[in-house]
Amino acid sequence: MFQQQTTNFDLNTLKALFSYENISSNIQVCDDDITFGSHKEPETDFIKFGYIGEDPHFRPTNNNPGGWKLHIAINDSVNQGTEVARAWDIILDILIEQRISMSKVIKPGVFFTYNDKIQAGKQITIYRFFNLNRDWNLIINQIESRLRDSNIAQGQFSLTDRPISQSRYISYRNDLTQDGKHSMLYQTTMQYPEHIRFNPFERENPFANFICSNPEPHTNLDMT
Repeated sequence: MFQQQTTNFDLNTLKALFSYENISSNIQVCDDDITFGSHKEPETDFIKFGYIGEDPHFRPTNNNPGGWKLHIAINDSVNQGTEVARAWDIILDILIEQRISMSKVIKPGVFFTYNDKIQAGKQITIYRFFNLNRDWNLIINQIESRLRDSNIAQGQFSLTDRPISQSRYISYRNDLTQDGKHSMLYQTTMQYPEHIRFNPFERENPFANFICSNPEPHTNLDMT
């Protein structure tokens, strides 16, 4: 059941309502045609957040499956588990400002350690393919810069992803099945050759030539 509230579209108000401290509640916030909502998924480790307004956004089809998404790798084993909360509250500004239709963050009390090869590097997920009309180069650089400025502890990239060039935190992949409807399981993705594992069906890569504007190599930690 959603708790529905009406508010003026104000960044500070929305940020407070959907902060990591509060996001476990199922909330919808409405202001004319602008609606944001969060939803705790009972069968997963994640809470979804997104813009639900009238802005047209892409829906996958068999002929145009889309599927690109970003993962934000945070070290959630340091600082008493507060790094994910800090990172979410930083990124939330951008998600609200850009009216991103779907993202998700791990629930409070959930930790994806370096030894969790399936979930490592997926503390926060941002789905690009619902909002193709955004300036994703700008969004990625904003996320990277703000996380670095706040000294957020970097996590381990997912083994199924490709890192954004020169990023400390962000990797990406496209694991939608050929019908464009479902993400493949980790075990299935890992069966593909390493060089196409992030993009098994070799769809056009929108980040192939993208480089973060503040280049600094990611220190990839050992997961073995």
